[in-house]
Formats: sequence, structure tokens, C-alpha cells
Amino acid sequence: MSEITEAMRGALSGRDLEGRIVYTIRPYSSSSVQAKPYPVVFDPSLTKAVLITETTPQITLATVSGWYDNVRGFTRQLLYLVKHVGNYKG
Repeated sequence: MSEITEAMRGALSGRDLEGRIVYTIRPYSSSSVQAKPYPVVFDPSLTKAVLITETTPQITLATVSGWYDNVRGFTRQLLYLVKHVGNYKG
């Protein structure tokens, strides 16, 4: 699982997701994320991985989780999308 969380940390440090998903090692809950400026807070403590050995080749399924504020997080993402579409020169 450390490979998964490190991959997430690396991906989230990139410019594409900056300000939209934040990585934290602090314990979070649904009340912790309310009124935060980030649409999603990635919580590595909730990452799970399962190895399925009955398949050929063997596969690993991973679940990653994040906390979000329905109102503020959705609104921020919607504003980002509107700006992005408004700047489209297609």
C-alpha cells in the first residue's frame, strides 16, 4: 500500500491537481473537511489493496479514499470547470 500512497503523493504534487486534491497524513473525518478550501482531501490511512490470486495473471485491486465537502468542494470544482470551458479556444 505504500506504493499506492506514494504514487498518489507524487501525482498530487503535480500542477494539474494543485488546489483540487490535497494529501494529508493528519487523521480526518467528515467534520474535519467542512469549510476547507480543497474540494478533496486524500486520506492515505483509508487506502486498501487486495491481491486476487484466482486470476491469471494475478491482479491487485486498490481502493483510495478522500474526504470532501458536498457544497464547497462541488462548487469549487464547478467554478474550475466553468473557467476551463470559458477559456477553451477549440
